[in-house]
Amino acid sequence: MRSLLPFSLACAAICTPLAAQEPLSLRDMDERVARVGHTLALRNLALCQREGRTSYWSGFLATSLAQYDRRERAAIAQQDGIQEQPTITYLVPDGAAARAGFQHGDVIAAVNGKAFPTTLPDKASYAPQSQLEAATDKAQARYEVLRGGKPLTINLTFDSGCRSRLTVRDTPRLNGRADGIYAEVNAGVFKLVADDDELAFFVGHEMAHNILGHADWLDKVGRKTSHIRQTEIAADRYSLRLMKGAGFDPAAAARFWQKVDKKFPFFILSDGTHMSDKARTRFLAQEAAALAAQ
Repeated sequence: MRSLLPFSLACAAICTPLAAQEPLSLRDMDERVARVGHTLALRNLALCQREGRTSYWSGFLATSLAQYDRRERAAIAQQDGIQEQPTITYLVPDGAAARAGFQHGDVIAAVNGKAFPTTLPDKASYAPQSQLEAATDKAQARYEVLRGGKPLTINLTFDSGCRSRLTVRDTPRLNGRADGIYAEVNAGVFKLVADDDELAFFVGHEMAHNILGHADWLDKVGRKTSHIRQTEIAADRYSLRLMKGAGFDPAAAARFWQKVDKKFPFFILSDGTHMSDKARTRFLAQEAAALAAQ
């Protein structure tokens, strides 16, 4: 999913685009982040409840032609079957939507009695996605669905999990951001992560910023270098806890950051908001070992 909202917290602000490796489509990245983030969020519900920051998870991804530029719409409609109204493109395995009976290709005509437009705006618009996301502000929603042209109603009770909405940004930079609501992962991350364990660290780090309320805290105390650095260390530590709670390997975080250090051996984060790559790798390894010993 793509968000048009501004993000305020940088994770690993490496500004050099990565060289191409195995190609992945943006949809593949969306689905992988959705699956990993969903697992992190739901399996750590009790942990996040202690922080008082939880949210609801639908367990599906949907997109509409309205989100694309006019020049792209015809090709996307023909290739992917996406329609003017939001179309289900992915169901998280055993997620709320899959359990409720949603199917890939279902067209969502309305949610909670509010219909989605059947005509397209001149310019790309995020409005349909915003309407879908707003439905998850409460525990349940009613969907009017078209399946093979036939209407049906699905009442969906969402899963509870750690706070965050997920988005993948189509940029090759190895970076991520969080604003208190959204956790954003750049497409460049996928050039370096070897598996879901490593991806879980990156997704979990951005989710941790939201779960721990870092955006609100920085608004109160000021965005000094020392304050931002404090939130980055806390997000690293909390991400490992999320990984362990969800069944991912916390040791993968240090493995991932060691690759970052090798990829950018002369990189120095001059603003001081993050540890050096070597120091961060050591910190992550130590924290993972401590978790394993518990």
